[in-house]
Amino acid sequence: ENYSRLQVAKALLQKLAQSLMNDRVGLVVFAGESMVQCPLTLDRGTFMTFLDRVDPSLMAKQGTDLAGAIETCLDRFDFSASQSRAIVLVSDGEDPDPKRLEKAIKEASRKGVPVFAVGIGSVQGGLIPIGRNAWGEPQYRVYQGRRVVSKLDDRNLKQIARGSGGEFWRASDGESARKI
Repeated sequence: ENYSRLQVAKALLQKLAQSLMNDRVGLVVFAGESMVQCPLTLDRGTFMTFLDRVDPSLMAKQGTDLAGAIETCLDRFDFSASQSRAIVLVSDGEDPDPKRLEKAIKEASRKGVPVFAVGIGSVQGGLIPIGRNAWGEPQYRVYQGRRVVSKLDDRNLKQIARGSGGEFWRASDGESARKI
């Protein structure tokens, strides 16, 4: 894996934001919890700065809370305005709480907000890079003495896309992200 999933996600979101010149964009980062990294803005420079600063160390609680990410996004939209809204969700798709996820999907659908889900990573799984050591060798996330392997679980992402009126795509590397 030449690119970390985070690098692929950042490249994809950067290109997407550049192509949506007259739209407001915002950024919610999530792991085991969700956080607004950049509020909705027309300012591409601000968005790119916030996107560039996304780092796994921002999130204290590990995991993948897809429902929380969708809920946080829905909370940020102004539903009194007439413009269209959409969520682009980039994730490996793992989620510990199927009932809460189902509720979030229904809420997005009810509010007319399609979720375009992008699955990052591989089904076989990959190590999670966290940086390099003093000799420039890659270092990987370790939990209880073992390297953590993250696998793409696209079932949740397909369910989110289908249930909200969005679409699902898979990005395993820079090339497939560019196509999306």
